[in-house]
Amino acid sequence: MGTERCRAGWRLLQLAVAFLGCVVATGAQISPVAGAPFTATRVHTSPDGVTVQAKIARASNGSVYEEIPDVRPGHLPLASILDIANHRRVFLRGDTKTYTVQPDHTVPRTLDVSDAAVQERVERFRGLPPRHDVDGEQEADVVPIGLRVVEGQTEYGMRRTFVKLAATSKLRERVWEMWDRPSLMLTVETVGIDDAGRPASITKLTNIQAVEPDARLFEIPADYTPSTPQRH
Repeated sequence: MGTERCRAGWRLLQLAVAFLGCVVATGAQISPVAGAPFTATRVHTSPDGVTVQAKIARASNGSVYEEIPDVRPGHLPLASILDIANHRRVFLRGDTKTYTVQPDHTVPRTLDVSDAAVQERVERFRGLPPRHDVDGEQEADVVPIGLRVVEGQTEYGMRRTFVKLAATSKLRERVWEMWDRPSLMLTVETVGIDDAGRPASITKLTNIQAVEPDARLFEIPADYTPSTPQRH
């Protein structure tokens, strides 16, 4: 039983890291930002037309909660918790009620959410030139695509065209459009464009509320047990 639980724990880590890696590759990760709490629902539609929903949230101290959708029928989503206060990242597995912990000493950035600061970020975006990003094996051309207003909030868009992907990349599309909300320093929509120029993979945040999330989201549930020996 112990060996099976250990294997399940490492498989959990592999699944979670793979999902988060894909999110990071497109620039859509939830950054650990202090002073800008929110809750939202992440709706993802894959190129195969499968749609899944997941809860995400960020606390005022920068801690981040992200559910990792599981498209298998009857399976509860995984969840990743970046716990700033306790310097750890926790992976929860709902179907087995187990968790895995790894050390994480991320220091969150503090965000000024005043109207003046938000407007300054918008104006800074207006002056951004196209750029070429190199991140390890990956290279991308990044071009601003404009501003829009959604639910009274200004958002700015960037188009990222990957000219080189890492050998381990799981991305199907090379062109991605991303829309950020500067009032929360949050990517609210990413759209993968296929070779025919059509939207293929779409991830969008809905029900965005700039409120403090339930503190229990960032805690390990009392009825969960560790799936691997804890590392400190």
